[in-house]
Amino acid sequence: MFTTAKHFVAALIFVALLSSASLYAQAPASDDTFTSSNSDPNLGKMAYLAVQGPSSTTYIRFDLSHLPSGVTADEVRKATVRLYVSGVTHPGAFDVQRINSEWSERKLGRENQPLLGSIEVNNVAVSAQSKDHYLILDITSVVKDWLNQVQPNYGIALVPNGDISVAFDSKENNQTSHDPELNVVLADVGPQGLRGLQGLQGIQGLQGPAGPAGPQGMKGDTGTQGRVGATGPAGPQGPKGDTGATGAAGPQGPQGATGPVGSQGSKGDTGAQGPAGTTGATGAQGPAGAQGPKGDTGATGAVGPQGSKGDTGAQGPAGATGAMGAQGLVGPQGVQRRYGSDWCCRPTRRARSCRTRWITRVEG
Repeated sequence: MFTTAKHFVAALIFVALLSSASLYAQAPASDDTFTSSNSDPNLGKMAYLAVQGPSSTTYIRFDLSHLPSGVTADEVRKATVRLYVSGVTHPGAFDVQRINSEWSERKLGRENQPLLGSIEVNNVAVSAQSKDHYLILDITSVVKDWLNQVQPNYGIALVPNGDISVAFDSKENNQTSHDPELNVVLADVGPQGLRGLQGLQGIQGLQGPAGPAGPQGMKGDTGTQGRVGATGPAGPQGPKGDTGATGAAGPQGPQGATGPVGSQGSKGDTGAQGPAGTTGATGAQGPAGAQGPKGDTGATGAVGPQGSKGDTGAQGPAGATGAMGAQGLVGPQGVQRRYGSDWCCRPTRRARSCRTRWITRVEG
């Protein structure tokens, strides 16, 4: 019975390959990295492989031990490299070249790039539509030379041919499982015969030696997410981020114990004038103060309004008799009439006596 859907699909593919009278094998990448004249070493740890003009080149080597044991170049019908295009910043083309010297993804840098040989595939085009699709490269002649030991397996290089900026998934990308693969179709092995009858159970034989490893099966579907690994070492301190929003105020903590009284501080500045207080109750009348000095005479005030007429005053005393006036002119003779006598007392210098005179009124 098949334990997983992945195994079931692999079995179907294997049966289909057998029915077509061909053997199919895969070799995974053992080393993959890229370098640039502007980059530092240890780019083999990156999750992508960059091909960018004019100086960013990708290097890939495949583990041929996953091919059937004893396979020769004559048995290879076709060998292709499968690459997953994860990014296209600038469409363009690149060349596939042989690598002619030893290298390692852990040590390869801009100062020790390997020697390159002949071009095997010229002007491989990558368009904007190539993103998120596989790119197939035929390197049959290179693989045959590796198997016949005409040339050591130093891998292949993807060299930019003019302006280009693309990226492929590397074997270190554990999010997509689209790492580079070498797919090899081997020579005919004959059609599958009919299945015979089930024989009797034989006697248990001795344990034989371990057989050679079978061919690499086709890449299965992506498995479920594995458990979270152990926490790695802390990375370098990143740049300071923007200040976050102020969080909500926390609850009031408990009242701490009263600390000791501190030393007397210096006198503070005089505070601002406080508001006037309310008027207090009137106090008791104090004793009269001493008479102050006489002040200066004030300016004359304005004339007041006319007062009302006062009451008539008492008759004043008679004034002294004035001097005798001059003798007037003698008037005309009037009519004489006697009306009576008038008693008149007029004091004289000689004697004080009274006499009677007749008053004559002259009319006319």
